[in-house]
Amino acid sequence: MEATDVEDGGAGVDVVELRVPADVRNIRRARQWVRTQALTRGVTAQPLRVVELLASELVTNAVKYGRGTEVLVRLGVVADGLRVEVHDDNPTLPQVLDPSREQAGGRGMRLVSMLAGTWGVDPHPGDGKSVWFAVPVEEDGAVAVAG
Repeated sequence: MEATDVEDGGAGVDVVELRVPADVRNIRRARQWVRTQALTRGVTAQPLRVVELLASELVTNAVKYGRGTEVLVRLGVVADGLRVEVHDDNPTLPQVLDPSREQAGGRGMRLVSMLAGTWGVDPHPGDGKSVWFAVPVEEDGAVAVAG
């Protein structure tokens, strides 16, 4: 597990990243790392739990459906909030599903679409994709949760 600060090109953007092997045992590690990074940036209480949940969902998808041996997680404070991005080597875009109550899975991207301020996918031709979400930051520094 490797965590690093990312060069911002002088733009003053606060971005850190974590690389972990694409293994289910690392989902918890990535979630805890996102929690720690969000805490150091002043995110607290309910918004912190939402950021942690959504990051966990994206990392789970990257481990479960990605084709590579590594998952890259980035967290950054951007002009209007906190952004978490997860990169994997599978170019297939995620889908927001509507599973039945009996289905055990398939709710991750629905949670992201419901709770994030914004979210999206950045395709990287020949190198998979990055799935990201952002939540706006309120004046007091707390992250505002959509919904």
